[in-house]
Amino acid sequence: MNFSRILVTGISGASTSECLRRVQAGLGSERVEVHNVGHEIMHLVHESGMSLESGNILNAPKETLTALRMAAFERIHQRLLETHKMHLVDVHATFLMRSGLKEGLSFNEVKKFAPDLMLTIIQGPQQIHRQLRGHPGKYLHLTVADIVKWQEFEVYITNMLARILSVRHFVVAESQIETLKTILLDLDHKPPVYASYPMTHLPEEEKPKVRRFVEFLKERFTVFDPAAIDSSHDLAPHFSEEDKRAISNHTIVRDLEWMIGINSEKVVAYLPRMVFSSGMNDELRFGHETGKETYIVLEHHDPTALPSLSPFTEYKSRVFWSCEDFRYYLDLAPQLRNVYDACEERILEQIKERKLTHETSPINEARFRAESHSLWQYHLAAGEYEAVRPAIDEVVSYIFKKWHRAQPFA
Repeated sequence: MNFSRILVTGISGASTSECLRRVQAGLGSERVEVHNVGHEIMHLVHESGMSLESGNILNAPKETLTALRMAAFERIHQRLLETHKMHLVDVHATFLMRSGLKEGLSFNEVKKFAPDLMLTIIQGPQQIHRQLRGHPGKYLHLTVADIVKWQEFEVYITNMLARILSVRHFVVAESQIETLKTILLDLDHKPPVYASYPMTHLPEEEKPKVRRFVEFLKERFTVFDPAAIDSSHDLAPHFSEEDKRAISNHTIVRDLEWMIGINSEKVVAYLPRMVFSSGMNDELRFGHETGKETYIVLEHHDPTALPSLSPFTEYKSRVFWSCEDFRYYLDLAPQLRNVYDACEERILEQIKERKLTHETSPINEARFRAESHSLWQYHLAAGEYEAVRPAIDEVVSYIFKKWHRAQPFA
């Protein structure tokens, strides 16, 4: 997937322009060109001798702003035709003024630009509030709660335009430069996933494991990490109750509706220790109910005991008992993942049956292998079965050895 025309939105104060400069620096200016619609508009204003400045230009009539924006897009479009680079166009979809919400981008402008990808850059509302204090635009009237709604409007409008044009849209935290670069360069090979894990109740000593797991995911996926914006803990004493409620609600919208709903194909949850995590449970359930692949990776520390999971955990996600298991599974061909699932389900059933009936006779590896082959001879056509037969042996052996300490096997 080669992207050449990328339309990037973000509200004032979200550091979108700085973010795109860092992307350009990382990928090289010979490869990437960044165009700022606002800067182009101001060039047009000064060239025409209009008495408008960056601090008051949004007070101009809608017709004037629309004409200036169309002319700015036309200039950018001409530059696109002159080079074979990746072009990132920095623009606002909306503005929130004292007089209300104003259009920053129209459908006709987006349609004429014909993007092959759309992005929205976001930041925590508290960070945006601080950065708007020094902004040339007049935004001091905005509360943190106002900024929450403005950023949600920005994402909503951009996503709506993208869906109308059947263009892929991602919502990316300003700090996730590596994720942005992966989207632009390697999305075909690294499908987008949301990394879910306990945050509030996880002991400090377990948090390095989470960071290592997220880094492991980045080797194989385009990763959206909720820790990229930690807005729920950045609360100043002078924030109003309305601000605090807005931040709390925004965290749910951001993680569920945007990071999972808009961005991701999979939700991968990691639980290094059994702790309460309402957020992780909701993220897995939301992913499951919106058609995403959902996995939960545990660290099963006691090799002599069979883990016990709630059916409310197992129904909504594929369970892995260690990072090693998950890595092994990812390396399998898609058809062999089905073999892995069926073999593990069967061996766990046998272990549970023996515990319930106090059966002491061991599970025999040769018998277990024969049962597994019989299952796949039944489900696969003869040619398919013969093609994967040696690989089935390897998967069966891996599953058997993994559980051999949980139950005495022959």
